[in-house]
Amino acid sequence: MRMGYLDERLVVNPTYKELEQSLLNMVVAGTRDAIVMVEGGANELPEAIMLSALETAHQALQPCIGLQLRLQHILGKSKIPVETPVRDATLAHQVRTMAYERLKAALALEGKLERQEATDP
Repeated sequence: MRMGYLDERLVVNPTYKELEQSLLNMVVAGTRDAIVMVEGGANELPEAIMLSALETAHQALQPCIGLQLRLQHILGKSKIPVETPVRDATLAHQVRTMAYERLKAALALEGKLERQEATDP
């Protein structure tokens, strides 16, 4: 669900023309129970408006989610089972041995460019 903010009000699925004037351009994806992804930007909007935008987007998603679930039921399709991958302890040990200390040191560097250089192959 895309959210905008125009004339001091939240707009669900603003048009491209509205987005040109909007102080908010945010895309929210979610499930019945939770928001799972947020992407976008805003021009110095208060936290309360951002929170309201998230809540409004989640509510606006509900009819779409309901339709998807209804179609799933009508078609008789169930979720595809996903097997949890088996962890390879030997590989995990090799990766940790080769990279842990170097990565730990790189992440401790203050500057972004220094961190990038420290993690270059």
